[in-house]
Amino acid sequence: MGKIGLVVNPNSGKDIRRITSHATTIGNMEKVNIVRRILAGIYELSGHTVYSMPDQAGLSQYALNGMNQPGIAGRVILSTLRTDGDARDTIRFVDYIVREEQVDVVIVLGGDGTSRAAAKVIGDVPLIPVSTGTNNVYPVFMEGTAVAAAAAAIADGVVKRDEIARGKRIEVEISDGQRDIALVDAVLSKKDYVGARAIVDESEISALFVSQAHPASIGFSALAGVIKTISPEEDGGMYLELDWEKKDYIAAVSAGVLTRFGVRAVRAIGEEELVLAPGYQGTVALDGEREMTLGEQDTLTLRITRHGPRKVAVKHVVEMAAARGYLHPGSR
Repeated sequence: MGKIGLVVNPNSGKDIRRITSHATTIGNMEKVNIVRRILAGIYELSGHTVYSMPDQAGLSQYALNGMNQPGIAGRVILSTLRTDGDARDTIRFVDYIVREEQVDVVIVLGGDGTSRAAAKVIGDVPLIPVSTGTNNVYPVFMEGTAVAAAAAAIADGVVKRDEIARGKRIEVEISDGQRDIALVDAVLSKKDYVGARAIVDESEISALFVSQAHPASIGFSALAGVIKTISPEEDGGMYLELDWEKKDYIAAVSAGVLTRFGVRAVRAIGEEELVLAPGYQGTVALDGEREMTLGEQDTLTLRITRHGPRKVAVKHVVEMAAARGYLHPGSR
């Protein structure tokens, strides 16, 4: 039987943006309900083992306590790894289940930041990112039962890992030795401290670098999306320098918040690196959260590669599984 990893971030959807905008909030009880539907689906479809991340809210344990399928608790291993109540929990857990338990697929409930944390260490293992955060672009809001079907089909080998393409990621380096990644956007902020991490005043943004963009997205990548749509499937991305004195374009940077902005420069990015010479000072926000500090003497290097996760398109994988008889056991 296969092995499935499950990450549930109790902090997703609780950052300052839910207060400063009209963003949808998914509370912990709804996360518990989603987990129950995922576990119930996996239970009915297969005998796979589920490895669940520990969290300080105890969401996975609470979800299990409310389920009545016989023997389901025996199929779920609640990790005893240390918890810090932040992104380190996701990184630590995903790294462990990928290296030590050799899971076949990882389901992540959270926002862009949670997916990004998992992507740092997930390697070649397929990722199913389920949106329970704020202003999400990378994870997708979807029914837990369908997530279960996709995960079980991958863990059963009905859909092979190589059939799920590697996605893009933005690799960020600062000359002082800092290195990190983003999945959707890297934003240059004029603020020189991390603070609450989430950017709530878009006028502090001087430039952004995106791997994907769409005018209907909610978030900073929409600033690029209103100029050009960049799909996750196509290579490359875009670099944008902003001018807040101009009001040429309109984009939704947050739920219910449309902002007007102008552009100083636009550059299509292919396989080449983008190197920003010293002169910028502030912070670099990765997928919406300030993570890196940039000094006036620092050089910033950004590139887009195909070293991102194997992101699972749930509907497509379930279609493939159905076509191969996975949902018709009598035909096997």
